[in-house]
Amino acid sequence: MNLVRSTLFGEYEPSGDINTADAIVGQDYGFRQNDPGLVNRNLAGFIYDELPDDITTILQQDSAQALEELGRSPDVITRGDPSTSTGMQLDSWEVLSRALRAMNERGLSRPIIVGQAHQIGRLTLQAIKLGMNPIIPEGLPATFDPHSEQFWTRNAGAWAVRESIGVPYLKLRGKL
Repeated sequence: MNLVRSTLFGEYEPSGDINTADAIVGQDYGFRQNDPGLVNRNLAGFIYDELPDDITTILQQDSAQALEELGRSPDVITRGDPSTSTGMQLDSWEVLSRALRAMNERGLSRPIIVGQAHQIGRLTLQAIKLGMNPIIPEGLPATFDPHSEQFWTRNAGAWAVRESIGVPYLKLRGKL
């Protein structure tokens, strides 16, 4: 996975066969008070339209809400305060860690990782570091939410700046 290409351009190489998956693990992107937000609705739509509905689905809370609004309920919902700019609270590492625990409890081992295309490079590397064997589907949404309360998820430039600081921080913390 080319982290720089994913971060800057939302370009990534899909990997694995979604038909061999036994779970879907979804990561929120952006945050709005009392609303899943544009990107999380797009991620839920992608799951609803493009991925199997007969496997365990583990989603972060806003994507889960958006998927429920489409008429499909996730099996596990990861809840918590959204990540801050310092990576505290419910950051991507914690979401993946909780998903891995839920997978282990159910005897699952082959997740499809769903996230925003500019974030999927980092998510893939973190999933691998946690010991997952992730499948990365093609066609993940690359949209941004200009009304997100997390300023770094409003546009590609803000995301790139945040990741230029965040990636070294995550490496230092052993989360990448």
